[in-house]
Amino acid sequence: MRYSTNQLLRLAVSGLLFFAFACRKDNGKLPDVAFVPLAKQTPVHLDPSTVERFVDWVATMPSTQVGDVKQQIASVKSDPKVVDAVASGLSFRNLGSYGRQLIYLSILGELRNERALGPLQGYLNSRECPVYEELVSVAPAPGVPRTSKFDACAGLKSAGVNMIAYLNTPAALNVVLQTIQEHPSRTVRLSAMNAYLFNTGDSQEAIAAVRQRARPEEAKFVGMPRLSADGDRNDFAQRLARFYTDYPEERAPALLRSPRRSPRGGDPGKKSSPPSAGQQRGDAK
Repeated sequence: MRYSTNQLLRLAVSGLLFFAFACRKDNGKLPDVAFVPLAKQTPVHLDPSTVERFVDWVATMPSTQVGDVKQQIASVKSDPKVVDAVASGLSFRNLGSYGRQLIYLSILGELRNERALGPLQGYLNSRECPVYEELVSVAPAPGVPRTSKFDACAGLKSAGVNMIAYLNTPAALNVVLQTIQEHPSRTVRLSAMNAYLFNTGDSQEAIAAVRQRARPEEAKFVGMPRLSADGDRNDFAQRLARFYTDYPEERAPALLRSPRRSPRGGDPGKKSSPPSAGQQRGDAK
């Protein structure tokens, strides 16, 4: 999968719209909703005092204005005060702002200013938001089916390492290689692999560097098929199918439907019966 600021901006906007839809009030049958494209908005100039308004604009604009966003960022990419102001918005205190955090990360990456490396690296390695592998309760109990969980901390840290790789300086790329080798999150490590290769042109030298640092059980992920906007989807699907043929253990397990439980917690297949005369509510047994 191609990791670029373009896609992160679109993901951020989509994420905010998703949260807005998911948090709507449910009054029964949903109404028919016609698709209405977002209206084009007046660009917001980016400077240290307008970061919040700039993020608001990015979060609510149509995707056709991504070029306007890049133009605004390019005009201030050498301003250290802008880098610091954007970096000050990085936070794990409210994971409900996931989409906004993606926007802050995207802006820092698009600035292409090495001053952003420090804040991005601190975000990547922050202990304020532990990934699942750092939590004691991550391992399921014996006999309990595995369930899918969205690791928000790993997702944001993956976006962070993607933006570090996008800085594409020797120091930044060294941080990405270190992440491949040492980060506790498998999700982040695999994201770092792909980000490093993408930003170094998938060269043989880069592939060798990633293989050298990848954990033995994760070396198979080096050079995973990546779907780009202008790529051949059939070729991608065929390469992905070959990967799962070679490594069937990586295929997602079949979905299991859990038995429905009654609201009162009883046996879903057992009909409730009214209490007898001697078992009225409040009577002692």
